[in-house]
Amino acid sequence: MASVAIYSHVYYGGTDGSIVLYKLDANLHLVLRHGYGPFDEWLPIALTVANNSDTYVLWRRTDGVVTIWLLDVNLNFIGSQQYGPIPGWTAEHLSADTNGGASTLRLSWRHTDGAFGVWFLQPNLALSVSATFGPFFGYLPGQ
Repeated sequence: MASVAIYSHVYYGGTDGSIVLYKLDANLHLVLRHGYGPFDEWLPIALTVANNSDTYVLWRRTDGVVTIWLLDVNLNFIGSQQYGPIPGWTAEHLSADTNGGASTLRLSWRHTDGAFGVWFLQPNLALSVSATFGPFFGYLPGQ
């Protein structure tokens, strides 16, 4: 049976809005690093890696527009998709479903009234389904 390489991915967000991405091997040794930015009015929010080894970076602009970058296994930029702005909603988190072959992404949103929204995105960043929950009196999502 062939062994599978295991990598960890880490990002550092600079105070100027830039990011440096690190790919670490199973012993946490640096395999490679790649920097991007800074980009006026954009802040890095989240990083996730899908089971196909593609890396995704969530960026949010000051007006509420978000973009998700798709990076290859070597952290090179492949493409991106923008969403919004959606009045009252702020994108907060990005995660990948690594259980299975689909590599579906989840983009989480919070509304100013306390509601929570989640979008499922395909690996090519196309929206497949979304749902909204709440608001629920006395509770905030993620609290």
